[in-house]
Amino acid sequence: MKKVSVVVPAYCPGEGINRVVRSIEKQTLPQDEFELIIVDDGSPDDTWERLQAIRDSHDNVRIERIENSGWPSRPRNVGIDMAEGEYVLFMDHDDALFEDGLRASYDFAKANDADVLSPKESKTSDVGWGIGNYSGNIDNARPTRGVGALFPMMPHKFYRTAFLRDHRIRFPEGRRMLWEDVYFNISAYKHAQVISILSETPVYLWVETEQNNSATYGPRDEEFWQKLRLLYDFIDRELPAEEFAAARGSMMRHQYNTRIVGRFWRELAQPGEDWIDMALGHLHALQERYLPPEVDAQMPPLTRPRAHLLRHGRIDLARRLRAEENGLAGRSRTSEVSWDGEALTIHTTARWSTADDKPLVLLRRGDRLVRSVPDDVAAVVPEAYLDVTDEIRKARSLLTVRDRKQKVTWELPTDSEIVVEPLNSEDAGGNAARADAVTVTVRATATVDLRSGAGGRPLAGPLWDFHAKNVLLGTSLHKSVLTRTPPQVALLRGRSAVAYTNKSGHLSLDLAQKVRSVVADATAQVDGARFVPAGRGGLYRFDLPLAGVRTAGRTALVGSISLSPAGSLPARVALSGRLHTVPKVGPVLHRALGAKPARLVGDADGARIEGLVRALPGTYHVAFRFQGRTVVSPLLLRVPLRAAGRTPRFELADSPGTTTDGER
Repeated sequence: MKKVSVVVPAYCPGEGINRVVRSIEKQTLPQDEFELIIVDDGSPDDTWERLQAIRDSHDNVRIERIENSGWPSRPRNVGIDMAEGEYVLFMDHDDALFEDGLRASYDFAKANDADVLSPKESKTSDVGWGIGNYSGNIDNARPTRGVGALFPMMPHKFYRTAFLRDHRIRFPEGRRMLWEDVYFNISAYKHAQVISILSETPVYLWVETEQNNSATYGPRDEEFWQKLRLLYDFIDRELPAEEFAAARGSMMRHQYNTRIVGRFWRELAQPGEDWIDMALGHLHALQERYLPPEVDAQMPPLTRPRAHLLRHGRIDLARRLRAEENGLAGRSRTSEVSWDGEALTIHTTARWSTADDKPLVLLRRGDRLVRSVPDDVAAVVPEAYLDVTDEIRKARSLLTVRDRKQKVTWELPTDSEIVVEPLNSEDAGGNAARADAVTVTVRATATVDLRSGAGGRPLAGPLWDFHAKNVLLGTSLHKSVLTRTPPQVALLRGRSAVAYTNKSGHLSLDLAQKVRSVVADATAQVDGARFVPAGRGGLYRFDLPLAGVRTAGRTALVGSISLSPAGSLPARVALSGRLHTVPKVGPVLHRALGAKPARLVGDADGARIEGLVRALPGTYHVAFRFQGRTVVSPLLLRVPLRAAGRTPRFELADSPGTTTDGER
């Protein structure tokens, strides 16, 4: 019996299917222990011929062709019937698996006898996708998380094949069966005893493209409301209140918050009125059947007044409130970034403001805090819906780090402190602030250890970007961390590390000197340099200390140094008190001048460059090359005449400098 059957519905996948196959070929799980089943949903192009070629070149690929059904449901159901694996994983026809995904998922699911395994999933277009759901491995999340154990409700999970067949769990078939994955996962939850969550190994990469973006429907369309009513009816039947009250309520509120109020609210920013009456009619019918007024009070704080206004048809006030809230989000900025031992410590402050930089304003009402909204809105919305006292205590910042190449995001250990303080005149745009007006900020401290920052594993990729998920009033937004920090440089147990401000003004980390250079961002201590004769012909061994570099353990990165006579560099090369990379010029000079060995060293004695130079008496420009990057430095090497009885020395050139290249 196979361990896993990977089922892929395909319809005119184009080159995307090659991405699926390449990721399958790289799996650490032996190829004879799993199968790839591709079901062509009647593609009118050359898809079938391409699938035949894939099958013929792979022993573990099976293909099937069916009449076009118009949606992925039918092909997936065919795949369930065909599957010979103990577990079934559903993939889309242009996504990818990480190399250890199948092995790690199967082993964890098998160890827990899981009916369903939700693996760590990443999304190319959404840095925060799934963050919060994948905060750690959980053997069985069903007792503690309930139906939330299956969030996000995508089909990219491992389902025990016998479990699906025993309970006849299928995807609803038909053309444009919106949210078919939600139907499927609700049924899976109803029958599952064990739902495991695998967070510490990246498994699935959702590659979002224009071709696979199915969000082509919304509250302006009759179809949207008709399909939403079908979904509510299904939740009502599948999760009866007597047995599944918590899950039933959770799913109904989730659709209400995200698909109804959330999408309606976004559409209000667009021109056009002809859809409003139709949409309100459908909304009120759903509210009457499944969403009584008390559900509004159970919504997140930002949603409560929105839901109330829509329930009462006050589109005028809804648009007024929406304009006041436009772009409201928490944005984090660093207050300090530094290396602490072998970890990077990041201190941030998060503030909430609108798109036009107006701060979120709260008003004190005795010992309570309420939202500040336009007076005509406040006159209609119950004050209880504006009271956010309890939710303020739940505000937090969660810092994350994302592998720029792999597109995988990891949570960082983060401590948050909530600060409620009076609104000052600067925050109020220069106007006098109300005496009862306050704002909320969250101060956070996070650490990233290179040895364990990726879910307990080392940060392996060369380039990483920092983001913050800022949570307030029941909503969150995941955005890059703003910073103005100067480069923070380290050599840690064989690795280079530079935390820096990228060209967009956000915090990033270079662990392989891809866009930043240790020697470029450190300060060369020319007064501490030592030269020792090492042979005939002007050969010297040198030791050049570097200041401003955190060291731990032993690092010795092998590279080289080359010299060019002073005046030989093009005039456009800028020099400064630090070492700077010069695009294109540096590597050319380096190859032409004949490099000598050098090492970038970090240990208990600090950081330094050790190496050899050979030069006749004269003055030379200096270039270093480490980890594939050449840096033309602002240093001059002066080699005196031997008759003078003096050794070579480094000096700093006088010309002002520019920034380094490649700061991405």
